[in-house]
Amino acid sequence: MSDLQQLLDLANDFIEKGDYKFAIVCYNKAILKCQYDYEEKARITLMEGKAYLAIGNNEKAIEDFNYAAKKGNKEAIEILKKLSINNTPQKPSSQSSDSSPAPKPAPSVKIGNDGTINRTSAPASVAPVVKQKSEVTVLLITDDLVMRNFISKNIENTNGIKIVEKVNNIKEAFIKAQQLNPDIICLDLNSLRNNAINFLNEFKTKGMTIPVITIFPHYKKLEEVRNELMPLGVKDVIKRPVDATSSEGRVFIEQLMKMLLQ
Repeated sequence: MSDLQQLLDLANDFIEKGDYKFAIVCYNKAILKCQYDYEEKARITLMEGKAYLAIGNNEKAIEDFNYAAKKGNKEAIEILKKLSINNTPQKPSSQSSDSSPAPKPAPSVKIGNDGTINRTSAPASVAPVVKQKSEVTVLLITDDLVMRNFISKNIENTNGIKIVEKVNNIKEAFIKAQQLNPDIICLDLNSLRNNAINFLNEFKTKGMTIPVITIFPHYKKLEEVRNELMPLGVKDVIKRPVDATSSEGRVFIEQLMKMLLQ
């Protein structure tokens, strides 16, 4: 399975769960991978636009639909026509001169499993536009080249997440944490072994407050790890996948993205 298809499958999983923001992250990265395949880029941009529409961000949705329509995507053209009709200003009814017409309620939107947009009855008030969270900066600490590449490949430079540095030893980790002051530290407990525990102990002793997400070995139990690490100030823990190329790896990335964006 190609990297592009993996991203689209992951986005579909998020859509089915109603996690549109995380789906947008996946679509954004998938678009970057299309390069000069403009037809495919338009198709994915259309899907991203639907996700934006579902969370009420009409401005970004229309921006995506316009791009796809310019590239000849027929579905995007039809959606823009429908949105244009639905947004046609209504003539105000006769009323006092000092009053203004009430705003037209925005239609409720839900994306079906087949990617179609389903409209329900309009809510009582205009749906608020969801503000996009600013970019989350991450310091990744692992001496496992495979894990480092796996995480970087699937998360780095996605919309909303940026890995600002990747280090493979504890000494450099402290330096970079102080220099860069990232929003979150992602620490691989498996590869750094006892050094990772020493890092957490020293990190707490120095009074550093950057949240830490720890990746723990697959053979350890979750509760065991939580009991060991939470007293050291760890924000959350996530189990390392046995096989990163399997569906287990995809679930790992999905969970890690949620933790980073929370």
